[in-house]
Amino acid sequence: MYMARILIVDDENVITTVLRLALSREGHEVVTASSGADALEKAAADRPDLVISDVQMPGMSGFELVRQLNDQMPAIACILMSGHAFATPETSREQLEGLRVAAILKKPFQIGGLMQAVNGALSHSNTTSGRVQESEPMVAQGCA
Repeated sequence: MYMARILIVDDENVITTVLRLALSREGHEVVTASSGADALEKAAADRPDLVISDVQMPGMSGFELVRQLNDQMPAIACILMSGHAFATPETSREQLEGLRVAAILKKPFQIGGLMQAVNGALSHSNTTSGRVQESEPMVAQGCA
């Protein structure tokens, strides 16, 4: 498995802590951020392979963060997670319009679902040599 540098973005410390521990156990290098603005700074400095971001955060939303990452650092794969943002397929399509997102995690999710999404996002970005391709985001299996 490809060991990666991963940036986790969530305004809830318990979420970033649990995800950091789970991904670190798999051998990934993990950095955390508590806001979209903080995440952009860390992404510019650390150049992660993958960003996993909550959607609903104070200030900059996860959608806006991904939009900026897609524009400024297109080689970075992105996963979005939310408990409420993807209520209906129509809403999801509208919110994701124009964004390159490898996967969507619906909270609460199981660690197995997270790992499947992470492995899929990393293997896809690794096999495309840094080129991000337009595709429908997958919804991680194993979500609660």
